Amino acid sequence: MFYLPIVLVCMVQTGFVGDTDSGPTCLKFYDRPAIHYQTYAECAVRLRELIDAIKDNPKWLEIVLPGDKRYRGHCYIPVIDEVAT
Repeated sequence: MFYLPIVLVCMVQTGFVGDTDSGPTCLKFYDRPAIHYQTYAECAVRLRELIDAIKDNPKWLEIVLPGDKRYRGHCYIPVIDEVAT
């Protein structure tokens, strides 16, 4: 079992997209698929590094997602859904 870090940065204002049903616009940040972590603690450290790197470059992020943003990070375990026939 291994963990992959993923960070979502989303607009807080739903008006940015156009209507409240479609939800906020989000950007996804993650490592290359070949990079994974054996423990949750290692993944959590990398997750914090990703969030800090994103927050350290606010001018670029402001161009892509103007306004207030919400940062959400998770370490997840990829699962393959296979169907046997």
